[in-house]
Amino acid sequence: MKYPKTLVVDLSNMFGGASARVINLMKHFPDGQVALASLEDSPVMKEAKKLNIPVFPVGNRKTDPRIVYRLMQAIKQFDAQVVDTANVQSKFWASIAVRMTGVALVSTLNSWYVDEHSGSLKGNFYQTIEEITNRNVSLCICISQAVYDKLIDAGIPADKIELIPNAIGIDTSKLENDRKWLLQTYDLPEDAKVACLVGRLVWAKGIEDLIEAFAQIKERFPNLYCLIIGDGELRESITEQLNQANLTEQIRLLGYVERESVLSIVNTSDIFLMPSRSEGTPIALLEAAALGKPILATKAGGIPEMVTHDEHALLVEVSDIDAIANGIAKLVADEDYSEKIARNAQKHIEESFSMQAQVQATLDAYAKAWQIYKNKSS
Repeated sequence: MKYPKTLVVDLSNMFGGASARVINLMKHFPDGQVALASLEDSPVMKEAKKLNIPVFPVGNRKTDPRIVYRLMQAIKQFDAQVVDTANVQSKFWASIAVRMTGVALVSTLNSWYVDEHSGSLKGNFYQTIEEITNRNVSLCICISQAVYDKLIDAGIPADKIELIPNAIGIDTSKLENDRKWLLQTYDLPEDAKVACLVGRLVWAKGIEDLIEAFAQIKERFPNLYCLIIGDGELRESITEQLNQANLTEQIRLLGYVERESVLSIVNTSDIFLMPSRSEGTPIALLEAAALGKPILATKAGGIPEMVTHDEHALLVEVSDIDAIANGIAKLVADEDYSEKIARNAQKHIEESFSMQAQVQATLDAYAKAWQIYKNKSS
């Protein structure tokens, strides 16, 4: 079957779960099938260039007035028939460009914006943009049942929604697997027990909850450290919280780290933490499971759809500080339990989250979107 050529638009300034999903998918698509439109020198553009994915820079900031014109140029130059948007800012600009170029628009939702931003003005603003631009959408792709249900509640017909959970495929041959590398790189003691967290420094990731939990157990586990990989709008307030809790040594904010190094950190750490308040089906959790790490996560969004409590991960309620603290303590102290859930999770990911299946489902969704658009236009 011949699939429509697709331009994926990701205007993120930072490399989060949505960008990880974009890169993971694009590197598995057939050559010449997809291209990326992004901000100049953004992390997602740099990652795409490393993989020799065709890239179109369309601006240097999300509010760049040149974005629409450059998107139209990219659509014509790549001869795209479908435009897939990875986030709400991308969808806003793309919804204008597609009307002027005669192509289908796909909206991929990794989360529900009101939930992700805790009902804030920002979240409500993003949700309003999402709803306004839906009139131009041929098809929605969502990554969790929770987001699918939200779309149905918002009045999107079921036949215009495709539920395609995230998947993962990691080439471990390119990753560091020597623990000494981790300890030396981040100046950690030889007896360190190392936890890691991958996520933007935003409300949805629950990092403030993690810090409170760490404060409860730091005296019991003086050799326990946590490396937080990611940057974001809450960096200043999180740094202040760490200072007040006297945890600046045990919890390190690494900021943005290149993709391969992120996976190397996860691969050489002891524990993976995801104390999120809102999630879709997070790529970072899939990666940690695929690398055989014991996981503590909250029951946010699509996480319980991905892993089962006490079988594949230790799951706790959202923002339950005591449960997060006790869960971390259990993973540190009970090695048999940690090894069991890590082993089960690794096998579960291999069997249930096939990259090949995600790629095929996404290609089929693009074909469906193009057909819907053609039928509507005829």
